[in-house]
Amino acid sequence: MVEQLSYTQPVVGSNPARRTFVCKHMIEKGERRTALTPKEKEHLRTISQKGPVLINDPQHGALHGTSLEAIDNLSQQRKLPGRTTRRRELDYEPGDISVYPTPSVADVIREQEIGSRFIIEQIESNPEKSRNDAINYAKIIAQRHAALRIMEIPISQEIGGMPGAVDDLIRHGETHFFRERRIPKETFTLARTEALKRKGFLLGIATSTIKNNPEIILMEGDPNNEDARLRTGERGLRVADLSGIEPLGLIEEKFLKELIKKE
Repeated sequence: MVEQLSYTQPVVGSNPARRTFVCKHMIEKGERRTALTPKEKEHLRTISQKGPVLINDPQHGALHGTSLEAIDNLSQQRKLPGRTTRRRELDYEPGDISVYPTPSVADVIREQEIGSRFIIEQIESNPEKSRNDAINYAKIIAQRHAALRIMEIPISQEIGGMPGAVDDLIRHGETHFFRERRIPKETFTLARTEALKRKGFLLGIATSTIKNNPEIILMEGDPNNEDARLRTGERGLRVADLSGIEPLGLIEEKFLKELIKKE
């Protein structure tokens, strides 16, 4: 699944050196727009101090891997809205978020017959695989979002073959897709270099949010995977819905530190 964020702004300016400066300045200097309330910042500080987001922590009902750009959006829009487009073959709606359920919501999955039997089997016999799957998803999304931002392509932009082309760019340096779109070679070279530095974030979504909030619905995910999805609609996921946040790389650590620092 591709996480879509229409409001994450690409880096401005055509000079590659300028793009690198803007990204580094945003991450390390913390001079960014934020709409988070003091209470929301304090909540992020509190859950960040818990350390790694562990699959067997009863406070986590599901794990979600995401990007620095998505967390940046959280700081500006005060929500993680997930997809902004429909995916008809999987019945995905705007606001849906891909998640990996934890043992804490196994009863919900059974009662509502959510997803394939593989979800229950995995979270009961090998729950650590769900954590690893979420971490791998975070890395893919983090690198993809970073590359798109540097190439000034809105993350929500629907271009046939674009997600695969970005992944090829990151893995192999594939360039023809972007040459056709008149993106300079030095730009997608920079995009690949910067993207490979990203690891993403692992989020814990509170068990209480999944079980007790009627606006948040746990549903079947991709039938070919052991994931599920949360239907959040226009509400999105909010800071208060998070039970954990783990930066998976050094860049993400710096970003989070600046985001939650006390004024």
